[in-house]
Amino acid sequence: MKREFYKELSVKMGKSCPYNMKLTYYLLTDSVREEYCDLKVYGVEIAKRCIKDEKVLEKEKKIIKNLFFNREEAESFLDKIIKEKTTPLELKSAVSTHIGEKIKLITCEG
Repeated sequence: MKREFYKELSVKMGKSCPYNMKLTYYLLTDSVREEYCDLKVYGVEIAKRCIKDEKVLEKEKKIIKNLFFNREEAESFLDKIIKEKTTPLELKSAVSTHIGEKIKLITCEG
């Protein structure tokens, strides 16, 4: 599996929170090779670090592999979750919402 840096965000927390959060997003690429094809599949990873006074207080990451068969769709999904500042804890919900939207779109068009 290939892990490619996509973007990093620094999120300022509110005054009541004593730290800042860094969110790093990665595009994951894997190959499925069979004798008749070489298929690329894409996933995403989100890593979170909570930082106070340049010390890492907390780390968390979530990975979802083999989510897309198309790089452009994977990048579009990454752009969407970056815009929403999605954290690792929220990734599963974001994927569920995305898949639900795709199913609804297919059903409405069909």
